[in-house]
Amino acid sequence: MSRENSTKRKSRVWRILSSSLVGLEIEVIQSSSEDLVGVKGVIEEETSNLLGVLTKKKILWIPKLNQVFKIKITDGTTILVEGYLIKGTPETRVRKKIPNW
Repeated sequence: MSRENSTKRKSRVWRILSSSLVGLEIEVIQSSSEDLVGVKGVIEEETSNLLGVLTKKKILWIPKLNQVFKIKITDGTTILVEGYLIKGTPETRVRKKIPNW
C-alpha cells in the first residue's frame, strides 16, 4: 500500500472513530479486568469514559481506558483500537489529532 493510500485510510478510520461510536460492533480483546476479555456486542451508549455495550443478556458498561477493542467500522473493516484513543465524547475526540499508528 502506498504511503498516500495509508494516510487516506488512517484519516477515514479516524473520522469514524472521532464521531459517535453508537451502533458499531465491538469486542474486548485485552483488558485490565479478565472478566471483560471476550465481551462482544453493539455499542448502545457512550460517555466520556465508558461504553455501554449491549450483549446478548444486558448492557455492560466498559471503561475505555486500559482496554484494547476490536471494532467493526461502517464499511465492514475490523480494526484494533486502544481505549485511550477513543476516550472522551465525540465532541472532544473530533478536535484530537490523528494518532500516528
